[in-house]
Amino acid sequence: MIYLINFHLIINKTTDIVYIFHIEISNGAPCSETAQCTDTNAYCTENVCNCKAGYFEDATKENSCTVEEGVVGFCPDVRHTCYVENSECINTVCYCLHTHYRVNGEQCVSKKPNGAECTESYQCTDTQAECVDHLCTCKDGLFEDTNTNNATTCKEKYELGSTCSRDILDQCADDNAECRVDAFDTYKCLCKPTHYKIGNKCVPRIVENGECKHGGNEKQCLDTMVCKKVDGVYKCQYENESALGRSCTASTISDGSIDQCTVNDAECREDVDGIIKCLCKTTYYQSSNADCIPRKGINELCIKNGSNLQCVDATYCKMVDNVYKCLGEMETYTGNKFTSTTEFSDPNTNCIENMCQCKHGFFKDTDTSICQPKIGLETSCPPKSTDQCADDNAECDKDDSGVFKCGCKTTHYNSNNQCLPRKAENEECDKGGHELQCFDNASCDLVNNVYKCNGANEMLPSLFCMILTILVLLH
Repeated sequence: MIYLINFHLIINKTTDIVYIFHIEISNGAPCSETAQCTDTNAYCTENVCNCKAGYFEDATKENSCTVEEGVVGFCPDVRHTCYVENSECINTVCYCLHTHYRVNGEQCVSKKPNGAECTESYQCTDTQAECVDHLCTCKDGLFEDTNTNNATTCKEKYELGSTCSRDILDQCADDNAECRVDAFDTYKCLCKPTHYKIGNKCVPRIVENGECKHGGNEKQCLDTMVCKKVDGVYKCQYENESALGRSCTASTISDGSIDQCTVNDAECREDVDGIIKCLCKTTYYQSSNADCIPRKGINELCIKNGSNLQCVDATYCKMVDNVYKCLGEMETYTGNKFTSTTEFSDPNTNCIENMCQCKHGFFKDTDTSICQPKIGLETSCPPKSTDQCADDNAECDKDDSGVFKCGCKTTHYNSNNQCLPRKAENEECDKGGHELQCFDNASCDLVNNVYKCNGANEMLPSLFCMILTILVLLH
């Protein structure tokens, strides 16, 4: 390691005597007194120059003791008093509380919950969250779990077969798994219907004529297909050539193919994947026995956890008076709250006090009645909605070009994508900072070697004197 030691010398030309009157020593180098340490935030301890408590040596800067994150002052007196609100004294250094972070070097503000806007990860309340795309977000492999106080914490995602909660999204570790009921009516992380389990992983189910494994997983083939030997190779095939999901020719009277689907109340039509298949008619749904059954109307009895098509359009299977019935969605909206007979129809809602409300970090879009992520500064926003801006001190208003955007309120200004209070008369300001950092018509000027918000009213006395002088000359 190389240390920097500077000697200040005086040479007496008459006597040729050299005087050493001061030595400057870099951090980590041997010393005998603090005055020898180059950095003003270092002192000599155990005969070595080290950064003071509350500072660390920044490797990117030469001999630079930089203040640690969260430090807002020092408390060397016997009372160990910190005068900055929401700070505490630890080893003679004032740190922001663990629930707060430092702003402007002298303020401790509350850390932000998951879903809130941020610029750095240390601003997030949850230690397992990080700032991603300017939002406090759970780290990879974690999900947001809402506790009894409606606060969210980051928890590790569940492996296949683990018990889960039906009202939380994205809680299963496998991207192709979802939380749904098993054969014992227990919610667990299971492979989606389009996938099946191999080991501890969900893999896509095999399509028609795709090669399969004889004696393998019974769900390896899609729909009602089975693994059959065809020309010496095992492939996924339909046992019934005219079964539901089987490819067919589009139904027309002229080609006589209208009855090619042997299942009652089925027809040959295009599926969602664009392939022509034997499917139940639109007024029917496919049962677990591969039959076509009429869809239920409003208030008709339905099967818990049955097909999501068993109820007619815009209705859902829901328990009422201990009986499952098909019910229509009845939504009412009041302020920022809305109720619905369809539980968890919007994944970005939480049920709070028997009301569905947007999760923290989301707002209700009045145009779609869907919870959308709150909007960052200088980003276009829907003017009819309320509380749509991520920063609490921002509002949706027209900018100079006439476009509605989230911008800081008139009492605040944008500093690093965060709305901070505008500074009052004689408050210290940042040289070259935001033009709106000072209130009204004040500007950030150098006053007594310190940059302060200097009001335009200071010009009034000199202006008055100028007018008075003109009046005297005129007389």
